[in-house]
Amino acid sequence: MRYYRRDRRDRRTEQEDTRFKSEVLYINRVAKVLKGGRRFRFTALVAVGDSEGKIGLGLGKAPEVVEAIHKGEELAKKNMVDICRVGTTIPFGIKKTYCSTTVLLRPAREGAGITAGGTARPILALAGLSDCTAKFFGSNNRVNCARATFEALKSIESPAETLKHRRDRKYRIESHRAVRVPVEGEEAGAKAAPKAPPTEAAPQKAAPADAPAAIPVQADARPSEEAAKPIEKQAPPPPAAAKSVEPADSAEPEGGAAEEPDSSAVGVGE
Repeated sequence: MRYYRRDRRDRRTEQEDTRFKSEVLYINRVAKVLKGGRRFRFTALVAVGDSEGKIGLGLGKAPEVVEAIHKGEELAKKNMVDICRVGTTIPFGIKKTYCSTTVLLRPAREGAGITAGGTARPILALAGLSDCTAKFFGSNNRVNCARATFEALKSIESPAETLKHRRDRKYRIESHRAVRVPVEGEEAGAKAAPKAPPTEAAPQKAAPADAPAAIPVQADARPSEEAAKPIEKQAPPPPAAAKSVEPADSAEPEGGAAEEPDSSAVGVGE
């Protein structure tokens, strides 16, 4: 009976593993120089996906190649994420930088295929994207290129989630990007903070009875255009013109005014 149960568990594990496809992207041999000679180890970069929107990436290290690949698969299954897809492509273009490698992913029309090189092509295929374009800038290290592509796919959000996240600050995305939500203690501390007592206004003195009533000032009163203009300095008035003094008439002789000669007298002499 015990043997039958163990066999059934093994079958269940095999059925679960058949959903995912794994592909070895890169195998590197690392040599460490010791006193007795060189010690060789291997690193295997493995990608695992189900071709339906799930993708994982792992880097396994071991003294043997097979063991390194097995470790890489286990790490990739632990780090699997769900990516956002629109049909067979991504909803929008995205640019991501990892170390010194920058990758640019762009959507493509249906039937265009995957236009990518290096480690990006198998990652996009295992993620379920059949129409996409990828371009690398900077370093062409295979590990960095694979990690940059994985981070770019992981950071893609659906437009609906992005809109909901922008409108509601308390909304939390459970998939791959978490927004910090205030802890209960912080909210309680903010509520318990005492408020500053309001300052008492100084009492106003009563105006004397003989004082004239104040004219209320309108809040929206605006100064007139004439008042807004700068006051021009008036020029001082010109000095008063000196009155012209007419010369006094020539003094008349005491005997009286001289009589004019009579014209008739002149005619008589002739």
